Amino acid sequence: MSGGTSGGTSDGTRTGNGDRLVYLCYGEGPIVAETEFSIVSSFRLDPEPAHEVVVYTDHPEHFAHLPVRVEPLSAETLAAWSGPDGYAHRRKLECVAHALREATGRVVFVDGDTWFRRPPRELFERVDARHALMHVRENTLRASRIDYNVELADHLSTHRFEDSTGRPYDFTADPPSWNSGVIGLLPEHAPLVREALGLLDRLQPAGLRLHTLEQFALGIALEQALTVREAIDVVYHYWQTEIRHPAAGRVQATLERTRGADLPTRARALHRVRPRAHGRRRARALLSGALAALGVRRPAVRANA
Repeated sequence: MSGGTSGGTSDGTRTGNGDRLVYLCYGEGPIVAETEFSIVSSFRLDPEPAHEVVVYTDHPEHFAHLPVRVEPLSAETLAAWSGPDGYAHRRKLECVAHALREATGRVVFVDGDTWFRRPPRELFERVDARHALMHVRENTLRASRIDYNVELADHLSTHRFEDSTGRPYDFTADPPSWNSGVIGLLPEHAPLVREALGLLDRLQPAGLRLHTLEQFALGIALEQALTVREAIDVVYHYWQTEIRHPAAGRVQATLERTRGADLPTRARALHRVRPRAHGRRRARALLSGALAALGVRRPAVRANA
């Protein structure tokens, strides 16, 4: 897979340090606008990035006007990446695996429903031979008291899982769960992504209700060999429906209104309508975070406020 627009900075200059900021966007609908917004937001505080932006997509035309390189995806590739059980989120790990095979520097994958609070270069600085990156350590399965998390913990405690070498996974009584809205790795870490895919493919047929099994499997595989750092302070990930949906119309309208303007102008306009928590939700999230910091109460799911 190759082709599309040459990657580089806002003036079209090709970047060349080998680092890549990677997105995966397939199909139609709100995810296209969200991904474009996230890409533009990455230039707001880093207008002349040293990294290249790469978008894996089945609709290259959606991103032709942006300073990115496109990796076209066929329907056949997307079907293969979803695995034998047709699990859509599996494609994320396959995308990361492909990006790592093609890369010469650090790879940071970012979900489309995100925007940058701080310069993307800070993400790359957190990735090295001994450190990987994910968005946030959301919780541990049992302590979260979320029914599908507890269901997964029960399944792990009653089944044996091995990696590709035959070494058993030594799950704790309360395994951690990471959010994969950001994934940062080096090419040498690619075998860990394959291990995550192997674990995922053994968990998926069990019919577990956790729809984000891919991020659990990746977090477990990475923590087997590396220290995993967080990216929550750099990237705002608005996966929650009550944040995501109300902002969709404002983001889409602003994208259309500013299309044709320069990147800094678009980035500033989009930042003013960025999805984020407001009112009581924000107050509750801030209070929950403060109580957690004091050790009084642990939130069920750690996420951007």
